[in-house]
Parts: sequence; structure tokens; C-alpha cells
Amino acid sequence: MAVTVKKERGRGGKAFWGLPGLLGQEPGLWLEKKEDALSGSTHHASCFLAWEDGQPAARIFVDKSAELSRKRGEPCALFGLLMGKKQEAVQAVLEAAEREARRLGAARLLGPLHPRDWEQGRGLLLGGECFGRRDPDWMRECLEKKGYREWKAWDVLTIKAEQIPVLRLEKAAAWAKQRHGYVAVSMGPENTRRMAGDVAAILRAAGEYPQNGFGKMAREMGYLLDPTVSYIVYDRAGRPAACLAGMPDYDWIARQMQGRWGLRHAGEFQRLCAKAPGCRFFLQAAVPAAQGKGAILSAYAAALEGVEKRGYSYIQAGLMGEVAWLSRHTCRALGGTPACRAAVFEKNL
Repeated sequence: MAVTVKKERGRGGKAFWGLPGLLGQEPGLWLEKKEDALSGSTHHASCFLAWEDGQPAARIFVDKSAELSRKRGEPCALFGLLMGKKQEAVQAVLEAAEREARRLGAARLLGPLHPRDWEQGRGLLLGGECFGRRDPDWMRECLEKKGYREWKAWDVLTIKAEQIPVLRLEKAAAWAKQRHGYVAVSMGPENTRRMAGDVAAILRAAGEYPQNGFGKMAREMGYLLDPTVSYIVYDRAGRPAACLAGMPDYDWIARQMQGRWGLRHAGEFQRLCAKAPGCRFFLQAAVPAAQGKGAILSAYAAALEGVEKRGYSYIQAGLMGEVAWLSRHTCRALGGTPACRAAVFEKNL
């Protein structure tokens, strides 16, 4: 039976948001709720759902992006929440997204991106897994057949804790504290709400998450953060300068849970968090005025003390943002191995 594509009303119905379950891709604790993912006055996303034999087969959303348009110097739209059973259905929703992007006046379409945090960690997974999510191997081929080319890619690498130059980082942090007054403060549960605003301000200033209202997401993720490896760095005047958040290796936990999610398994989840052998760093950024001055190094120095306290045997970190010591060259020199790789693709319309 032929694949048909229909535009969803508003922010999508049950079939649109229930597709991950039908495909056996349980998103775990980070369920993509429609009121969460497509909320806010800046988002007017159009959702499309492909049907085959009376069953939902693929989905996509498309939205015009003022931020991408500003960065690229041309009208741009983004697509995301891309998922499908097979290439034919995915190609059908991509065609629908392209038509909608043209109708919105876009000259270029980029994705997969997420409407809330439109860049980091939301591209197509080219290998490995990220927060319990995997993309099929054929998805890249499907995009390239439709004329999409890779625009930006990033890696998450695993580095053994014993290979990290802790002493060097501690010396850099001590210099930064003496020179600029940087102090690292833990993102403990008692001040997560207050610090969410500081994290959002840092990310906006750094250009990482320009318009996503990250403060809400930070509060929602508070229970996942490990305060022993999550820090905000403040300068001498008490202004937020850099941030680094860490959590137990979510993908290790997801493999142990084997699809058992929900409140009745919350106790098991918490026990696994305490037993996780490694941690994942994310939200690593510094405001422009603090970049190159040791602010992010101060956050890492404090976090690596927590790595030792918790007994983590490895860390995972993405190679993006203002993290000079975590360059590709340095990661390779430290023996870093790939955990996953993601990419965002683009197409001229």
C-alpha cells in the first residue's frame, strides 16, 4: 500500500507522539511530550505523519528558525523529531517538510534538530547511542538520497579517568582563581532552581542554546544531575562565567533497565545511578568574556575531584563548545575512544 502523509493538527496527536513506542524505541525517562518539545511563542512547528496500511510509519516537524537565519545570513527552517519504519516513509515526510519550509519562505532546511535545544546532541546518530536513543543505519543514506549534506558533526568520546591530566587542570584552575577570582559552586539539589537561570544565561551568551528556555529543562533534569560533578563557575564579581553538568552514564543505566521505566522502577533507577561506572559531561560552556581565561578549566578541575570521590572509572564528553583541553587532538592523545557521533544535515531548497 502506498505511503500517505498528513499534516497533524496543532502540535501533533497521539499517533505522532506514540510512534517511538510502535517502533520499539522507548525513549526512557526523557519522553518527548508535545507540550514540552513544541512549546513557547517562538515555535510554530508543523507536524507531519506518514501512514502505511492504516498504521503510522514516519513523523517529522518543521519550523522556521530566526536564530539559524541570523547565523547563516539567509532564511532557514529546521526539521526534527524525525523517525520512521523504513526509507520510503521517511522520504515522504521529508518531502512534506521541504514543501512546508518553502511555504514559510526558507531557502535552506537543516536537521535533524530539536526545537528546544536546536543544536547540541540532537543530530542524526551516525554511530553509538545517546541517552537511550539510536538511529537506524539507513537513515543517513535516506537523507543523502534526498540531497542533504552534512553541515556540522560532533563526537562524544570516552576517556579513562586515570588518563586525565588532573594535576595540570588543578594548576590551571588555581591560576584562573588568582587572576580572575573564579570559584566553582556545585549544582546541588538545594540550589538547582536558582542555578538554572545562571546556566541558561551562560548558554545564551555562549550561543549554545539561544532561545530554548533552558531553565525549565534544567529544573526537570535536576534529579539526573550528579552534584559532585556538576558546577557553575562565578567570577570575582559573582557573575556566572562557565558551567559544566555531569550525570551518571545514562546509556549504561538504560541497558541495565532493559526497557523497565516508570515510577514503579524508580528505586531500581536510583540504585543504578549510584552504581554507574562512569559519567557523562554535557552543558559545557563559558561566556565570551571568560573564554580562554580558565573558567571552563576551573569547572572541570572541580568536577574531576568529584569523579575521584564517586569512583567513576571513565568520563564521556562531547567535543564542542569552549573546551580547549578537550580538543580532538588532546582526546586522542589521552586514548579517548568514540562513544557516539552525531551530525546535522542541510539542503538548499
